[in-house]
Amino acid sequence: MFKTKEIFTIAFVFLFFIGAGVFTYFFGVKSHDYHYIRLDVNPKVEFITDDNNKVLTVYPINDQAKILLVDENFIGLDIKKACEKFFDICVRTNYIDIDGEDNTVRITVVSGFMQALELQVFETINNYLIKNNILTVIVENDSDRTEVTDAKEKNVSSPNKLALIKTIMLQAPDKYKFEDLNSKNENKLIEIIKDLHNKGYSPNQHTADERDSKAQLINTHSEKVKMHLEKVTNASTREFHKRFDEYKRLNKGKYELDFDKIYNTTFPDEKDDDEVLKN
Repeated sequence: MFKTKEIFTIAFVFLFFIGAGVFTYFFGVKSHDYHYIRLDVNPKVEFITDDNNKVLTVYPINDQAKILLVDENFIGLDIKKACEKFFDICVRTNYIDIDGEDNTVRITVVSGFMQALELQVFETINNYLIKNNILTVIVENDSDRTEVTDAKEKNVSSPNKLALIKTIMLQAPDKYKFEDLNSKNENKLIEIIKDLHNKGYSPNQHTADERDSKAQLINTHSEKVKMHLEKVTNASTREFHKRFDEYKRLNKGKYELDFDKIYNTTFPDEKDDDEVLKN
């Protein structure tokens, strides 16, 4: 009698794990071989990292980001260093106004079960802002109410998965159909993006005009950035920390309501993400 119960219990546990494995494979709720990170300021950039959080690919989503990436090496960097470096370039080119009060960035991190990577990206940017006394709201993609609603309406499991689908269709609009991408798990979508990055962008190929444009941006704002940073002290940082917390409290909800419309991250000559899905 007892042996029969034990055998039944063991068989049940075995079948449970088999079922869980099948579910995991098809629906993508598992640790990923690669990880996807997207930063939307006005320049929009994507990174793919490996399991050690080292950058494998970097991709500028718009022309503004392409200019900022000129002669910058991100491959092989820890993602925390890569995020800090990109943010620093945004500050030096005034896409993040170092003295302004209307800055924000939306972060999207797709990394399986692991919440740790999203937290690392968030804290890296947050610490950079505090260290340099820069007022900026950080919005997470899965907190953006418009993105959450959009995912539900399109019958996609999460706003982060929808972000993967959007970026694939933006980079290869004639190759993939929305329904086909939605049937794939997140792992497979990230692998597709990694392949598109490698085929669609070479970090070492830039034109003289692109170099001139970046140099001009940096030179135009160098004095402003220098004057701000010269005022940063331990005392100013302690005082700023209090102001920063209040600033985030008052402004985060506004940007989470609809980041794209309020912050206007799409330039007139660019296609909006949702416009891509309609095609």
